[in-house]
Amino acid sequence: MKPETKEKFKNEMIREIKQITSKSKRLLFEEKNIDLVFIYYNKYREIIHKMMKKENEDINSDKKMDSHKMASAFLCSIIKAKPIHFNANYNKDELPDFLERTPNKQLGFTFALYTLETFNNSRNGTSEEQLILKNDIKVPDCINNGDNDSEYIVHFLKLLDDKTIELLDFENHKFDKNLIFYMSHIFFLIDKYSYYYNFSSLLKNKIKKYENP
Repeated sequence: MKPETKEKFKNEMIREIKQITSKSKRLLFEEKNIDLVFIYYNKYREIIHKMMKKENEDINSDKKMDSHKMASAFLCSIIKAKPIHFNANYNKDELPDFLERTPNKQLGFTFALYTLETFNNSRNGTSEEQLILKNDIKVPDCINNGDNDSEYIVHFLKLLDDKTIELLDFENHKFDKNLIFYMSHIFFLIDKYSYYYNFSSLLKNKIKKYENP
């Protein structure tokens, strides 16, 4: 990763962390762990490249990963580095809510989406494609059944239970590197869904303008 790209990503990560920690006095920003995120990211990058090379011997170590694999690598590195800490000694009698139980997982997911958006914004294409790609990533809607399960992010984070996190940790003896690619495929599907959702919105706006000139 180029130094300027790393600096840009680091600043965005800090912005997102501050946004999350501002929602609870029991969530603390562990600044020293920010650098750990990028150290772990490089490790996951190496693992991904080795897997890619195993599938295709022509791939060299300098080949860029696609945005979906990058998103997966950042998700794993953020969860492992834990740049957000929950202070269990503050307000001991109050049980932690969903945000307080999953701050690093939420950060990992939202930062993964930021990774997709960053690379979509840099892609070349027709003027129409550029309009579509410059929109924020849209995740699938869930049927509102009156509880937290109606939110897509909650569904996604449920995948990241303790067992799954063990399997995603490259230092854990249970580590399953294939799971990184499974996560990458989820981000691929989100990216595709978002593209066609934004394409549909653009088409609807064109029809409205045509019908109401």
